[in-house]
Amino acid sequence: MWLLTKTKALIGWCILGCPLIAASQKKADENGEYRQVLSAVASSIQQYHYDPAAFNDELSEKWWRTFLETLDPLKQFFLQSDLSALKKYKTVLDDELRGEAPLNFLPAVINRYRLRMNETSTAYSRLLQKPFRFDENETIRYDASGLPGFAGDSDELAQSRRKYVKYLVLQELVALQEQDSLSKNETELEEKARKKVATRLDKWMLHKIEGASYEKLFSLYLNCFTHLMDPHTSYLSATEAKKFRDRMSNKVAGIGAALTTDEEGAKVARLESTGSAALHGIELNDVIVRLGEGTNGDLTWLAGLSSGEIANMVRGEKGSSLRLEIKKPGGKLVTVLLQRNEIDQQENAVKVLIVRKQNKKIGYITFPVFYQDADPFGPQVATDVANAIQLLKEKQADAILFDLRRNGGGSLQEVVRMVSLFIKGGPVVQVRERNAAPVARSSVDVMLPFGSNPIVQQIYDGPLAVLVDEFSASASEIFASAIQDYKRGIIIGSASTHGKGTVQRGVPLGDGNMGTLNLTFSQFYRVNGASTQLKGVVPDIILPDLNECVRSREKDQASALSWDMVAPAAFGTWEGGMDIDALRNFALNRLKSDTVFSMIKRNSEILCAQATLDIPLKMDLYRQWLKDKAALTSSNNRIIKLPPTKTMQVDLLYPVRNETWLSNVRQDIYIEQAVALAAAMCK
Repeated sequence: MWLLTKTKALIGWCILGCPLIAASQKKADENGEYRQVLSAVASSIQQYHYDPAAFNDELSEKWWRTFLETLDPLKQFFLQSDLSALKKYKTVLDDELRGEAPLNFLPAVINRYRLRMNETSTAYSRLLQKPFRFDENETIRYDASGLPGFAGDSDELAQSRRKYVKYLVLQELVALQEQDSLSKNETELEEKARKKVATRLDKWMLHKIEGASYEKLFSLYLNCFTHLMDPHTSYLSATEAKKFRDRMSNKVAGIGAALTTDEEGAKVARLESTGSAALHGIELNDVIVRLGEGTNGDLTWLAGLSSGEIANMVRGEKGSSLRLEIKKPGGKLVTVLLQRNEIDQQENAVKVLIVRKQNKKIGYITFPVFYQDADPFGPQVATDVANAIQLLKEKQADAILFDLRRNGGGSLQEVVRMVSLFIKGGPVVQVRERNAAPVARSSVDVMLPFGSNPIVQQIYDGPLAVLVDEFSASASEIFASAIQDYKRGIIIGSASTHGKGTVQRGVPLGDGNMGTLNLTFSQFYRVNGASTQLKGVVPDIILPDLNECVRSREKDQASALSWDMVAPAAFGTWEGGMDIDALRNFALNRLKSDTVFSMIKRNSEILCAQATLDIPLKMDLYRQWLKDKAALTSSNNRIIKLPPTKTMQVDLLYPVRNETWLSNVRQDIYIEQAVALAAAMCK
């Protein structure tokens, strides 16, 4: 057998040691530790959550199913008979929450979960003893959201496991064939692929077993409950809270990449231009399949791990080495050695330059977050934006374009101050807490120093455009919606922004020794009365977007709070005037004649279709599937950049250290479209 002895020993301990585990759980329950945490979380939610769900049997059933599916998203462990055995707890979880019933469901699930992991590990080992054939017309659906329910019986589960293992072996076999293209001995390569998969599954199961402690699964269980309130209410145990504080205190560093879980590991969804990942040639849509510490040693498979688990493995001490095995969209494997680094804070600050278009000078301003230093004399994004505007005015810019794509939000005070730089006064946003009337916020309410003025005043009255996408969230949406409601400028971008219109605050439980609850306290509303929650901000001019099918918006979360309205605040629109219909026609005519955006729309539709397709397990069909996937990715990476002969002319207002960022700006087709629209606004 190829499975490690350590794994077997641990699995055996999990079964033989169950009475000891149960005893320790019983002792913990007798001491009331977990019940106290559960009670504290429930009490805080009932008292303070903006719109808590009722604690009833309906909630209990959702919690029951959510936890089981979270433990086994790929449906490799549980049977329908397990659900039947646990059915007696289906409507009592709310009673456990209120302290009206003993905490019995979680121990029962954990014991059954550990038993099924042992059986699954044995099944994987047995499957990997014999060669697989790849000449049969079989398919697999790997996306957990598209999988059917739990297997009805052991035969159905066995088939599910067999196809899963076969898929992993097929992946490895094709990768080995790419690396050893001269080899004609497919039998040897197939055996080598099975051995590699055996090692991969062995380590994965070891990780799952080690992570099946009562403390960790209790935290997961509790978060399944908090996420039924809304996607942003979450629980951190005391240990996890300390790790979070360390991250916020920059005691750990990363690689400058935002990752999303993928069937093979972690897909690169976003790159910081100065991060280690980008500087070492890692690109969007690359998949990190394995990683490890240092320059040599074992690499850990990431497939099957949660996003939180992967993030904790990626982060580490600043300057430490990390090895990544990267899989390109076409299947090619590349190993990268890099160092963890903190993102240069200057790179997170406001950047400004001028783009020339049709004899017009368009000021370009961007920043990744609405930052606000705790020190009043430290960096404040609104102050930095005001300085950038003054610089653009000195250079006689004809219009200003804000690029808030992928800006996840930040300080409410800073976005209120920033909007106030463009209007003569009035509310910027309305904030409503639970069972309270909405309160309009303006620069007068914020009352923060701004240069020599006690409050923010308008400093720019010219043409204004704002570029957004589906990752523009929270404060970015407040800014865009206020500019839109005041008719102060034009909003350009994807079908809608993210749709996060809620505010969270950390609530320590007990003296902090029971952990922290990140709790949704309030909701944002536009000055016109509509919420930014769920629907986000719909741009005045919509540009085709390759990420339209990525289920990343707030509306894609099952527990997202609903959209509603309050009474509009009193405000007056911009007196400068703007013909939005004429600008829409101008944009439409440009898009009609732009073959690139037609290709983006077509490729986006292909991506949408691919998201629902099964993966073939027949060798020739799988190779064609990989080829098509690589070709589409290559096409997408190519078309979103202007050709070298059409890159935009920019004027630097101060030295730029980040040449990669500057090159990306010059080539960005979305910036080019937005700049053209801003130029069309100039009279």
